[in-house]
Amino acid sequence: APPDGFERKKFMWVTVAPTKVANTIFSKIIDAEPKAGPEQRQIHDPNDADSRPEPDVKVLKPDFGFITKMFFQPKAAAKEAAPQPGTRRPTTTSLLEGKRSQQVEIFLNGRGVTIESIRGAVVDFLVDALSPDNLREVMPLYPTDEEAGMLKSFQPGEGVLPLAKAEQFMASLMSIEKFPIRAKCCLTRMQFQEECSAITEDLKFIVECCSKVLASKSIASVFSLVMKIGNYLNHGTARGAAAGFSLDSLQFLRRIESFADKQMTLLRYVVESVMNQHPSAMDILDELSLCKTAATMDMNALNGRVAELEAGVNIVSKEVTLVQESDPTCSFVEVFSDFVSTASEKLQDLKGLSTKVVEQNKELITMFAEKPRTDLGDILGKLAGFHKDFDEAYRACLIAKAKKEKQRKKEEEAGPEDTKAKRSGPELRRRKVGEAGAKAATPKAAGKAPAKAPAKAAVTERRRVGGGWEIKIPEKHKAALSGATPRSGRASITPGMRRSQVGEAGGRRSFLPPSRVGKVPSSPSAGAKSLLLPPRPAAMLLPPAAKLPKATAPKSDKEPEPRSKTVETTSGPVQQPQGFRIGGSVSMQLQ
Repeated sequence: APPDGFERKKFMWVTVAPTKVANTIFSKIIDAEPKAGPEQRQIHDPNDADSRPEPDVKVLKPDFGFITKMFFQPKAAAKEAAPQPGTRRPTTTSLLEGKRSQQVEIFLNGRGVTIESIRGAVVDFLVDALSPDNLREVMPLYPTDEEAGMLKSFQPGEGVLPLAKAEQFMASLMSIEKFPIRAKCCLTRMQFQEECSAITEDLKFIVECCSKVLASKSIASVFSLVMKIGNYLNHGTARGAAAGFSLDSLQFLRRIESFADKQMTLLRYVVESVMNQHPSAMDILDELSLCKTAATMDMNALNGRVAELEAGVNIVSKEVTLVQESDPTCSFVEVFSDFVSTASEKLQDLKGLSTKVVEQNKELITMFAEKPRTDLGDILGKLAGFHKDFDEAYRACLIAKAKKEKQRKKEEEAGPEDTKAKRSGPELRRRKVGEAGAKAATPKAAGKAPAKAPAKAAVTERRRVGGGWEIKIPEKHKAALSGATPRSGRASITPGMRRSQVGEAGGRRSFLPPSRVGKVPSSPSAGAKSLLLPPRPAAMLLPPAAKLPKATAPKSDKEPEPRSKTVETTSGPVQQPQGFRIGGSVSMQLQ
């Protein structure tokens, strides 16, 4: 036995009850312990090794002297022992495990729950003293039998540190009479009304949804059309001549597309047929509108919640009966007797709704030829999917119908002749250009033929002359070129003009000072025409009608002419360039 008058280190282990030791490893340890009594010595001779049974477990013996030296110390020395540097001297006594004590303190500090509020809810039965969530969290903090034993064995006195916060809270809970059962009764009373209302609302919603489906006539009309279409498509196959189809088949309607028009699906055809033949059957959208929400409500979970409420009310009823027998004047009996009677009536209503949902589930299974054990959520989920697909197809039909109606109104406003012209390709392309382009493109409508545009000069031959190129214009185009109407501010272009003259004749008047204006003969034998000369030779690009071809210039046996030529003008001789390059442009010569 440990020595008296010593303070020992506490080993906070969790013990196993003696009744639970059988057939465990601890039973083998107990059996292997040597028996030192006289009966043991009579059965086994200690000198006879063969007479002793071989133990299953080798039992080790601790050195209790060493343990006493290391883990025991005199109580007086413990009081006078100075704390080590960096450590805090404890100010309270902790009896619970570290995790358990931490759990209680975190709850108390985080929720702000006090023992006074708990007493107000459990002893005085005040509804507003404590919320149901906090009371639900307090109930697991009630001490277990082992913890209750440690708390009861604690004896405060002189020189003994007080209990820690968690231990004090548990001890206060133990001071409340029948706290576990009273707390459960109060929790049932607090949350019954809210929980009962939520379950009732869900059950009524499911009943309404199922009632709409069961009483629907539109579903039968739509399904009849689907069945006829399916038998027609599957004619002559194993799937043909069917008397019905499962709800799983409805999802394939939107996947079957037309060969001619990919926008047309089998479901869209069904919707259009219903809209044209039986418009009142479109009420199916309203009759299936609740299925999506109802399918998310789990009936098994709702039935479990009802059963949980019923179990709580039964516990309260039993406690009321027991307290009434022992103390009829107790306030508990007065408060909870009325609650039990009211809750029992509401539970009967919940059970009635639950039973009705079960019956409707069976009716839906029979109505749609589903398997006997099909869950209500599965049936409503399939109907909700069909409702979504049917609604999307209905919207697509309305959009297509609106576009068609808009097109018809446009054709009526335009007239029959314009409508016919719209349908022809060339006229449709001309109309896109604009109203003016359409009138110009139809000379009959204008009453006169448009003037022909002047012919453009075509390049047939070119050759290199000096640093430039010489381009020849066919004779048939020279007359058209010389008769072209000059543009405002520019000189006319005549056959035989050099490239620099052509560039100046079609070029920029604003760049020339008045002193540089002169006259240049168009050819050695022709008369001179008014021409604007640049202040210095500059290469000008050819007009669009005389663009250079990509072909390679043919070789010529003639000697190249000089790079410049003196031209007689009224103001004196001017050096006229024949061919040179400036910045990638090439000056050309026309003959």
